[in-house]
Amino acid sequence: MLRTCTSWCAAIQAAPALWPEAVLTGRSADYSDWEWNGNVGSDNVQRALKAASFANQKLLQRAAGLDALTWRVRIAGCNEPALACALLAVLPTSVRHLTLDVPCRDPLFLLLRRFPQLESITISGREGNGAELLWHSHAGAAIIPKVASLLLNLRGEPEWDGSLYQYADIETVPATWLPAMAAAARLNSLELRAAWSDEVAKLCAALPALEDLSLPPDWRELAGLRNLLVYHDAAWANDRRHNEIDAWEWGGFTWGSGSLSGLTALTRLVLSTEAVLPVWAEQSRRACQPYLCMTCCFFFFYNGWTMLRLDTVAWLLVCLSCALTDLAWRNWAHGSYQRMRELTASAMTLVAFGPAASWLLIRQLLDDQAPRLAVGLAWASNRPTAVLALHLAHLLFASGALKMGINCASLPVRLSLSTALQAALLLLSLPHTATICAAAPLTHPVAQRASHAMHSMLSTLASLGPTPAAAGASKADASVAVHECVALTLWLRLLVAVLMPLLHAAAAEAQLWQRHQQDRRQAGLLPERSVAAPLYGAMLRLAASLDSLPHALVCGWGVAAVAWNWARLLAPLCFLYAAG
Repeated sequence: MLRTCTSWCAAIQAAPALWPEAVLTGRSADYSDWEWNGNVGSDNVQRALKAASFANQKLLQRAAGLDALTWRVRIAGCNEPALACALLAVLPTSVRHLTLDVPCRDPLFLLLRRFPQLESITISGREGNGAELLWHSHAGAAIIPKVASLLLNLRGEPEWDGSLYQYADIETVPATWLPAMAAAARLNSLELRAAWSDEVAKLCAALPALEDLSLPPDWRELAGLRNLLVYHDAAWANDRRHNEIDAWEWGGFTWGSGSLSGLTALTRLVLSTEAVLPVWAEQSRRACQPYLCMTCCFFFFYNGWTMLRLDTVAWLLVCLSCALTDLAWRNWAHGSYQRMRELTASAMTLVAFGPAASWLLIRQLLDDQAPRLAVGLAWASNRPTAVLALHLAHLLFASGALKMGINCASLPVRLSLSTALQAALLLLSLPHTATICAAAPLTHPVAQRASHAMHSMLSTLASLGPTPAAAGASKADASVAVHECVALTLWLRLLVAVLMPLLHAAAAEAQLWQRHQQDRRQAGLLPERSVAAPLYGAMLRLAASLDSLPHALVCGWGVAAVAWNWARLLAPLCFLYAAG
């Protein structure tokens, strides 16, 4: 077809990746394992050997008859090096892309010199081993610059002793390989099966085009892996091809000072099934957001079962379903969950705090527990400090600020998404704030006096703070107990559920950005210029200025004053939403 259809031939020549690959799969002629089976006679072995020999002869004829336009060839299944060498000896010399999934020895690499137009070599799979390239420099010097994918296996082949396989000791990467690998400018995929050493990091750092790195099983940790994955946005995956060797005991080696942070082009890192992920990746496994959601649902079911309505029960069941779905997705499809975990966290947060049923249930619980709460307020009526502490606890529960703040910290997302999410939750809670403040425990005379005292104290502190007092709050509003309760509720939401989690997230991202800048300086690169760079720089300067307790108190005073002024500005909107 390539010779008769000129259009297809031109398209293929313009896009070499579209060239069809000729797969040459040899048949094994090794039946030494059959001698352990008493039911297999010598006649069966002879017939199998004849069949394998005939199939391999046909394979050689097919390889010799390939058209000169066949640019891509894959050789697999040849356990005998002689068969692989014979195939290379009869292939057309026009081959440009060659994949070797066979045991590799020096004679095989010497035959690669037959292909003057060879552009890329892939040595992969369970049988291929590119270590021979480096062990025999006279053969690898001309081949290494053309290698695009490589398997380096330094753990030795298992030997059967009659009862089980005995594995050889795992070797480290020789330091003499580093000069040879420096010539592999096209190598973008590397599978390494060797014991960790500083030479491994140097070997990887010498590969500027490396995009896909596969590490052997049971690697406990890698220095620099956390920074590498955060800054270069590389994806990790579990490699389940090595389950039969997961039980190896790899002792007697140390990690040293090796780091993978120099792999700036890396986009995919494959670890084995038993490999322990870095701390930042394990945080999503230990995230307590779904457990927190289920705990709150069971709390509401237990304490408010008699007052639940149909819409409230439906909301609680939806929350439970979301939490269980999140846990199942995390445990059984962890790769996709890692990529989508921010969206799942945002969806669970909106489901938990967005519907009106969530705030209606809080109001019903407050009214139901009003007699018990009134007893506590009466006991603390003559103790000003106890009254303020008890009323503050009531406001934290009624406003949902504590629950919203814990939910935000239980599974953190990126700063931009967290800001939008918390702002949306704050706006969704405004129509229900006045209804919450009309609950019986918050309209108790002792509670109203405590609200008035807290309102006056915060107004005084805000007027003395670094920010001006809110112009939208009138003096008439301050004398109304419901208005004071609304302002206090909004202040707690802004401070506990919005500002504090966002400041913590900003500080964490600023520290990561600072480490990234240090890595770039060590690599001789210019500092990164992005839209968020001035923000991160300001956060770092602010954190550096908090070197003493007085400075920290002043900053905390400023944050509380800003939250209070915004709460007084938003308080009239709550009554507008309630009236509308």
